Amino acid sequence: MRKYFGFFLLLTIIIAGCGVPSGQLRIRGEYQHLDQADFLLYSMDGGLDWVDTLHIRQGEFDYFTSLPNKATYHILYPNNDELVIWAHSGDDVVIEGDAQNLFKVKVKGNEENELYTAFRQQLADNDTVTIRRAAASFIRQHAQSPVSLYLLDKYFLQCTTPLPRDSVQRLYQVLRKALPRDNEISLLGGRIQQRYALQKGKSVPAFDLLTAASVHHRLSDYHGHTLLLYFWAGWLNSTQGTHRIIADTMAVDKNLRALSYSLDVDSITFHATKGDSTLSIPVYCDYLGFQSPLVKQLGITQLPMAVIIDEKGRIKCTDKDVIKALRQR
Repeated sequence: MRKYFGFFLLLTIIIAGCGVPSGQLRIRGEYQHLDQADFLLYSMDGGLDWVDTLHIRQGEFDYFTSLPNKATYHILYPNNDELVIWAHSGDDVVIEGDAQNLFKVKVKGNEENELYTAFRQQLADNDTVTIRRAAASFIRQHAQSPVSLYLLDKYFLQCTTPLPRDSVQRLYQVLRKALPRDNEISLLGGRIQQRYALQKGKSVPAFDLLTAASVHHRLSDYHGHTLLLYFWAGWLNSTQGTHRIIADTMAVDKNLRALSYSLDVDSITFHATKGDSTLSIPVYCDYLGFQSPLVKQLGITQLPMAVIIDEKGRIKCTDKDVIKALRQR
């Protein structure tokens, strides 16, 4: 412990005098109206190989990690809201804000964060339609910015009811034209295809899932029954309560079946949060997260997500809210 303390103390001294060295990233911040909290920090594009924790003490935190190139980070608040941060090797990212108004938190340290901060703060009190319209305008004006990829994904792909595919495709082509060889844009194109696979009336691809109890569960096993596929991850706060809601509904509706599908990427988080084994809901996890084959085939791009499959293996409805999905079944 003394060795690590000495390393970080030395790193702090170096940073204070000379800035953040190449190959490192510093994220520090201050939140008003917040004394103590733990925020989760994760990255989907290589910034971190695990889910880390930002320890807020007396409203402040100071976090260091290695970053050879660039990455996008997500800070997950206890209410499941997220703050997205773009970072490059050697960046010193500073977060300032009020815990009572997280949408207006200011992030400084590079152009991407400042662009996104301005976007959020200008639209903090607007409805989703207005924000989406502003996002489309931002994408056209800043087609080469990674912020535009995020906005297209968040406001046009992660909505519960899919928007017309043509309008989404037109915005995607704006990005594609600006950066024709960018790998992230190619991946976004793949997510657009996946998103429109999750449509009412579509047949669900055949699957064979070996659950945590070492039992095979195949789509064909559920023909003649209504099946709820519940997609979640351990960092969501409401997982166990949702499993209880599903189990209670199954007790009343004898035709309803359920499969719980975890997108955790490590066994410790999965086993700590998979829920009460007495609920008799099969739980599956292959530790591939959003790269899990069935997740990609169905086009799951956000969590949680409930997918109701009818007696003939077709999608009947989808919703982030399990209760709403169960009502639509």
